[in-house]
Amino acid sequence: MRFQAAVVSLLVVAAASGLIILAGGARPADGLHLLYALVAIALVPLARSFLGRASSRRSNLLLLVALVVLGAVVYRLFATG
Repeated sequence: MRFQAAVVSLLVVAAASGLIILAGGARPADGLHLLYALVAIALVPLARSFLGRASSRRSNLLLLVALVVLGAVVYRLFATG
């Protein structure tokens, strides 16, 4: 639970810093960057919302999938810079 909160907190801080850069006039090279940012912020809480109905093993699997997808999205965020 703490790890998930830490991941979401770091993503929110990263998004806030991105918004500051955006407000300063810099624009992302690719428009998909903004979509990837929204997906990155929403992914862990969305996966967490499904955990109430899942067993412990399924919960762990769901979180693992969410974190792998999150890793891919974060990679794309850096790639679209």
